[in-house]
Amino acid sequence: MKFILNTVLFLLVSVAYALNVGVTVSNPSGASGASVVRAGIPLPQGACRDTGSFGVFSGKQQVSAQFSVLSRHPDNSLRWVSADFLAPLDGSRIQKFSLDTAAEKSCSDGRVAVVETQDAYLIDTGKGKFQVGRKKFFFAPENVQSLELYFRNADGEKYSASNGVLESSEVTTRGALRSSLRLEGWFASAKGEKFCRYILYLDFASGSSVVKTALTVIITGEKDKARFSEISLSIPGNYQTGTIGGVKGDAVGKYLLHYAYDKYLVGNISSPSGYPETPDGKAAPGWIKGGHTAVFVEDFKENFPSELALKRDAIVCSLWPTHGVAAPNRIVNDANRQYLWFCHENAVLDFNPPEPYLKAAGSGKHYVAQAKDESCLGLSKTMYCRIDFNAGEKPDGLFLTPPVALPDKEAVAESKVFGPMQVYDPVKYPVEEALLERRFALERRLAEETGDGDFGKWNYGDGHSIWRNDTARWDDSWR
Repeated sequence: MKFILNTVLFLLVSVAYALNVGVTVSNPSGASGASVVRAGIPLPQGACRDTGSFGVFSGKQQVSAQFSVLSRHPDNSLRWVSADFLAPLDGSRIQKFSLDTAAEKSCSDGRVAVVETQDAYLIDTGKGKFQVGRKKFFFAPENVQSLELYFRNADGEKYSASNGVLESSEVTTRGALRSSLRLEGWFASAKGEKFCRYILYLDFASGSSVVKTALTVIITGEKDKARFSEISLSIPGNYQTGTIGGVKGDAVGKYLLHYAYDKYLVGNISSPSGYPETPDGKAAPGWIKGGHTAVFVEDFKENFPSELALKRDAIVCSLWPTHGVAAPNRIVNDANRQYLWFCHENAVLDFNPPEPYLKAAGSGKHYVAQAKDESCLGLSKTMYCRIDFNAGEKPDGLFLTPPVALPDKEAVAESKVFGPMQVYDPVKYPVEEALLERRFALERRLAEETGDGDFGKWNYGDGHSIWRNDTARWDDSWR
């Protein structure tokens, strides 16, 4: 009887709960026209059990949308929901939308179609057609050569996804507005030797020629074998002219290497550059374009060393650069050991820390001192890219700075998915809010002012914990 009563009460609460979550779309490029945007929506426990009555509205006008359940509360009610919707952008930097349960029907008249054949997935977004392998790796726009995922070891031997085994391929999201695929397999040499794994996510949106990619490379060996002279994603083509953000003039035959957080160089592929005393720039935007293909690499400078190269037959985006450089006279000391230059510089990625790092590290729980005993087996790194296979003359603002949708802060606090949370209120809590703002501003200032010391492809850690009076800065090796 108690179970029945609780069930009835739960149903009554679910029916009575009027869900109305405000969603703010930030459109920094000021783009106009319909664009698929995605928002993660938190929901209070017990509010909703399914998305059947959900709708997204621009004012009173319902727009096309599709929903995916990301997680549930312990009582099986919805906790996080992904909402993809076709936002009618009007050029404003900020636009308001809402997620409501008052929708009469779910509206989803997008154009993404995924057809599965025995050997491939055929994807049509309405503005681009693509083929993705199901049993052997390949990913290509229609009638174009497949993209290549590969790395070269310290001896220059090439291992590629196309030579390896594609262990799994699946549709992870299927919808008319957005669909995505996941591929996982091994890299292999021309002789068939397997080493290191990859996971590749491909995300397709209705009416778009842009494909979002996430390439994760997983190291499957110890430090003696895990040494790399290049890790890259390559897009074959016939590129007679092209541009790279941060490179003046035509970029065919050139590369851009971000060798530090605030330093990059531009070199010729035929005659690579050494470590420059003066950089060619401080912050390259991370995009490259050849013909009708453009690529934007997320967090390009933060994940240094990173490289973009434009060959006549390929666009190359490197997770580990082909033309790595190192400061010839660098002296490792107590003040800079935490920058981990040994695995952020040089032509070869090598996780074995040189002796100067171990001597400088001293004692205690410094992650630098412990590096000699650590394993790189299972270490992974992901490169996030947006590839436009039908780009205009210049990468437009929508491509470089796409619209972003976030639920209103009041909805996040009300949902309690992060526990009890107070909405920002400087009027009611002036002292507390000022203190928190200063603390947050300090972290941002430290990140900006300390240069590449707090960034890098293999630099990780939580908040700073020890202030060094002798160096007048936070010690990044204590976190």
